[in-house]
Amino acid sequence: MEFILEFLPELIIEGTVELGTSKKVALPIRILLLLLFLLIYGTLIGVIAMVGIEIWQGGNVPFSCAVIGIDIAVAILAICWIVKQYRKNHKDEC
Repeated sequence: MEFILEFLPELIIEGTVELGTSKKVALPIRILLLLLFLLIYGTLIGVIAMVGIEIWQGGNVPFSCAVIGIDIAVAILAICWIVKQYRKNHKDEC
């Protein structure tokens, strides 16, 4: 059961990125898939940011800075992953 719970989200997220950056898929479908990816990671980043802000308002500033740092790291990693996949799928054009 644990394998299924780990495999399905990984399949969905990696599938959306792979198909969203592939030239073999129609442009409207690529846009929808990348918007789905943005929605998933945007929600994750937003929730982590709200938790960091709540902790900040609670008075625990050092822990809040750590949570916000993790939030920024997740955002940067998501952007780097999209750019890497795009470059991998479009290396023939350059």
